Amino acid sequence: MLEASLILLAAYVIGSVSFAQLAGKIKGINLREHGSGNLGATNVGRVCGKYWGIAVLILDCLKGFFPTYFAMQYFQSTWWHVGVGAVVIVGHSLSIFANFKGGKGVASALGMLIALNAIVAGVILAVVICVIAITKYVSLGSIIGCLLMPLGFYYVQAPVAYLVVVSIMGLFIIWRHRSNVVRLVHGKENKLNG
Repeated sequence: MLEASLILLAAYVIGSVSFAQLAGKIKGINLREHGSGNLGATNVGRVCGKYWGIAVLILDCLKGFFPTYFAMQYFQSTWWHVGVGAVVIVGHSLSIFANFKGGKGVASALGMLIALNAIVAGVILAVVICVIAITKYVSLGSIIGCLLMPLGFYYVQAPVAYLVVVSIMGLFIIWRHRSNVVRLVHGKENKLNG
């Protein structure tokens, strides 16, 4: 029990590491006061530059991938596989190092999905990229990706644990996008090149 608790704690701490915040500090910018104010790759790209945004996106993705992959090798229970990944996403969104602020959790969720099922993750990512390319709205692509997550795992007949936790995480990430949804409805959401 203690060992399991330590693994979950480690997952939360790993998730809490804010590469966006680190990028901002390197550039001498407080991201909470610039752009959307979000500690995520999209805001880093807008404020610090495209390559910084890509770097943070990759690092946040890896942050979700490796703990999930470790859990898949270490635990037999499928609940632990997705449970560890979910804790990373929560840590990313509610970071202990950023006064329980953070990003939306999209990149870390992608990393978790890649570990769980790379094919499902790849299909969802392709759809998300297409939506963003057509609409220029990263938030819309992210929300659609979250809606597709449980559908993708249902289609491949994934374990019940995967379906349940992925659905919960999808709803959590959409909830984190609630201000974006309001702006989308009112036509005030920032576009990728805006």
